[in-house]
Amino acid sequence: MAIDWESVRASRVEASEAARRSDWDAREAAAVAEMRAQHARERQAEQFSRDCQAYAKFCTRQAEQERRNNQADRARDWEQAATNIGKGLWSVGRTIASEPAVSAYQHLRTELLYAGKTARLD
Repeated sequence: MAIDWESVRASRVEASEAARRSDWDAREAAAVAEMRAQHARERQAEQFSRDCQAYAKFCTRQAEQERRNNQADRARDWEQAATNIGKGLWSVGRTIASEPAVSAYQHLRTELLYAGKTARLD
C-alpha cells in the first residue's frame, strides 16, 4: 500500500489553518495575565491599607507620649497625622519629620508624596 503524500500534506495544511483560526490559547493567556494583574492590584491595595493602619497606630502612640511629656502642640500634630493617614494623606510637618522612627514608613511616605497626597501641618 502506497502512501499518498499529497493527502498527508493537505491534511497538515488544514490542521495548521484550523490551529491558526482557533485563538483559544491566546485568549486563555490574556485572561490569565489579567487575572494575575488583578490579584497583584488587590494585594497592593491590601498592603497599603495595612501600612496606613500601622502608621495610624504609631502616630497615636507618639501623640500619647507627647501628651505625657506635656507637649500639647506636638501631640496635636501626631493626632492630626493619624487622622490624615486615615484619609490617605501624608502629613508634612516639622514634628513628623524630626522623628527618626518615621523612617520605618518611608515606603508609605514615598508612595503618597509621589501621588501628591499630602497635608501640611501648621
